[in-house]
Amino acid sequence: MQVYLSAYGAKQHETPFGWKAFRVLTVTTDDQRMRSMQAALRELQFPSTPGAGLFFFATRLALRRSDPFVHTLQDGNGHLIKLINRVERKQAA
Repeated sequence: MQVYLSAYGAKQHETPFGWKAFRVLTVTTDDQRMRSMQAALRELQFPSTPGAGLFFFATRLALRRSDPFVHTLQDGNGHLIKLINRVERKQAA
């Protein structure tokens, strides 16, 4: 986690890839492990980074049960997010 935060702060993603930002998806074993990783992240201080918000978390079981692109993930601060917000459109009759 420290390496990802350090790389982000040094903007190492911009030169080789041209990305303005990136996030790290962490798939872990269970909710307890996810919470402990989130707590560890909140203790790290890296200026010029999104901090704990750089990381998205999910458990293996939760991702197996749903489409990973629309699954509700948690960031390192515990905020709920989705990678893609799918909008269902009704077809014209």
